[in-house]
Amino acid sequence: RLKVMYAGTMGPVQGLKTVLEAASLLKDLPDVQFVLIGDGLEYENLINIKKEHDIRNVLFLGRRLPQEMPHYYALGDVLLVHLKPDPLSNVSIPSKTFAYMASGRPVLMAVQGEAADFVNHNDFGIAVEPSNPKKMADAVRRLYGLPVEKRELMGRAAHHAYLKNYSSEVQITKFEGLLINVFKSGA
Repeated sequence: RLKVMYAGTMGPVQGLKTVLEAASLLKDLPDVQFVLIGDGLEYENLINIKKEHDIRNVLFLGRRLPQEMPHYYALGDVLLVHLKPDPLSNVSIPSKTFAYMASGRPVLMAVQGEAADFVNHNDFGIAVEPSNPKKMADAVRRLYGLPVEKRELMGRAAHHAYLKNYSSEVQITKFEGLLINVFKSGA
């Protein structure tokens, strides 16, 4: 099976109806399952859409404790980030990206701008146009068709980039150096 996992807020900004529409386009692949963890303003609406359209390859797990999330990330084969197109999302990288990277799993990034460039530059997943169910479904088909070893390579690239550049230890050291330099310069 290929488990595509989304974990986080389920609100208007996340636009997760796109995920349900993409899942609907993948009904011919019974080994592909979307797992959505979290809750929010759109949670009940998304469950209703799933029921109304008889989308069987989507599983909602509800809210989970933060300390449980590494366990769930480890169960996913691909971790999904999706935000509706917006000028602010174009210039930021969603924070969940770094938790996903730390888990050593490939990322399906459905966010424009910096986030898509970030995934492509670090080669740890696939970036697709957000709010486009067809493009998302095509990317999942592509990931499903990849040898497991190739997906594992993407996951290792994510983990390596996280440890080298984005872990708390690295970021604290950088911030500390910046503060020391500011202090020394008398600014």
